[in-house]
Amino acid sequence: MCRRLFKDRLLAKKYEDYSTLRLLIAVTLISIYIFLIALVFVIMPQVFWQLVADLWMFIITTFGPGEWVLLVGVLMFIIILLVYLGFVLWNKGVFSVLKRVKRIEEEYEIEEEIKKEELMGADEETLQAVYEKQTGKRAIYRGKETKGYTAWKKKMLS
Repeated sequence: MCRRLFKDRLLAKKYEDYSTLRLLIAVTLISIYIFLIALVFVIMPQVFWQLVADLWMFIITTFGPGEWVLLVGVLMFIIILLVYLGFVLWNKGVFSVLKRVKRIEEEYEIEEEIKKEELMGADEETLQAVYEKQTGKRAIYRGKETKGYTAWKKKMLS
């Protein structure tokens, strides 16, 4: 269990700049937990709650010290297991979203690379037209190339 949590921690360090994403997924998981708990309380019939109350009264009246220690140990184990599963789901959610984001970024980079390759052999008029279309600014002002156009051309053709 510790090895698994440590591995997730190392992966989390790699993506520290995605703290907002981690927070959003944590809030989503908490909301899901609250929804599921509320659903259990709404769906369970009165007979079930009477059974729980009877079981609780039985435990209080008949359990000795050894049984209480065992009951508290089992309950602590269940709580720790639920917290661990929460952390695993949280990290898996973050990493699955990050995988998708990275895939989208890679697709975008590939598209940009294709656009750059198309512009490599283009003439000056085509470059100016593409610049004006992408930025909405003029490439030539008063007969001279603008600084923005020069920087854009340098970035696109390098």
